[in-house]
Amino acid sequence: NAASGVQVTPQGTGFTVTPAGVFIGNLAPDGSRAVHFNLTPAGETNVTFHVAWRNGLNTHTTDLALPVSFGEDKRRADLFASNIEVVPEGDIYRATGDVANAGLESARSVLVTVGPPAIPTDPYRVYVVGTLDPDDVAPFEVTFRAGADVTEVPLIIDYRDSDGNPFSVTVPFSIENRTAEGTAAPAILVPAAVAGALVLAAALAVLWYLRRRRR
Repeated sequence: NAASGVQVTPQGTGFTVTPAGVFIGNLAPDGSRAVHFNLTPAGETNVTFHVAWRNGLNTHTTDLALPVSFGEDKRRADLFASNIEVVPEGDIYRATGDVANAGLESARSVLVTVGPPAIPTDPYRVYVVGTLDPDDVAPFEVTFRAGADVTEVPLIIDYRDSDGNPFSVTVPFSIENRTAEGTAAPAILVPAAVAGALVLAAALAVLWYLRRRRR
């Protein structure tokens, strides 16, 4: 039998949807109609589509529940850091390296800094890379302080996609093999008078040796 007054209404929590419902009207036996909803979920949830219709004088309803789950966007930007080198400069450390985009979409507003236990400090608390297109590589430079007991520091790369959604990548790197400043071996200081006495003693010893050989 034909169905009349067919109406579809999405129901549930954790999302916004437009329109709030769609009126289809009449449906012939074995007939179908496509309906479209714009759904914006706040998180993974379930959406129940409530369908109501009349068959003659009788009213019927049915519910269809569909899960809303998030999958990883395989086309998004994929940032990583490499060639990281750390050099101590006085009471701060300077880390340099490269950040690359191995993804299939551009990364925008790329910023590089360090996280706790390191403390970002001037002149490069945050290094602004800007936009990294797919397969692009850009250098970075950050400066920070770290305690004597700190051996590893997290490098933090923040960026946004083309829709403005924020992402963050953390790359730990070691500062345990930090380059030490060269230190000279301690010199032995000899007073001038003592040095003169040593030279005189050496001269007398040579003179005594020569005279002895002449005898």
